[in-house]
Amino acid sequence: MATPVSTTPTPSPLTRFLGSERATSMVEFALVLPMLILLLSSVLDLSRAMYTHTALQAAAQEGARYGIIAPNDANGIQSTAQQALIGLDPARTSFAVTRPSSDQVAVEIRYDFPLATPLIALLFDGNGLELRGTARMLLY
Repeated sequence: MATPVSTTPTPSPLTRFLGSERATSMVEFALVLPMLILLLSSVLDLSRAMYTHTALQAAAQEGARYGIIAPNDANGIQSTAQQALIGLDPARTSFAVTRPSSDQVAVEIRYDFPLATPLIALLFDGNGLELRGTARMLLY
C-alpha cells in the first residue's frame, strides 16, 4: 500500500515570518505602490507636455498664416496665435514675431510648462520645462 503524498506546498520563509500569504501580498503591494504612482504620474506629465507642445505648434502656425495676409501687423499675428492657444495659461507664454527675410514671416511661442510630479520636477531643478512652437511661412 502506497503512502499518501501531501499536496500542501511548504511555506516560504517570508510567509512563515509574517504568518500568511495575505500579509505577504500586502507587504509586496506596499513596496511596489510608490513606484507605480511615480510611473503613472510621469505618464500624466508626459501626456500634458505633448498636448502643450501640439497646441503651441498649432498656434504658431495660425499666427504665421495670419502673417501671410498682414506681414507688418505683429500685434495681429500675436493676438491670432493667442486665440489659438486653447487650454493654456496666457501668462506663461511669450511671443516672438520676426521677418527672417523679405519674403518670410516667422512666429515663435515659448511656454513655461509646470510639472505636476514633484520628483520629476526635481530633475529640472524644481522648474518646469520650456516648450516652444515655431512656424515659418512664405509671403505671397
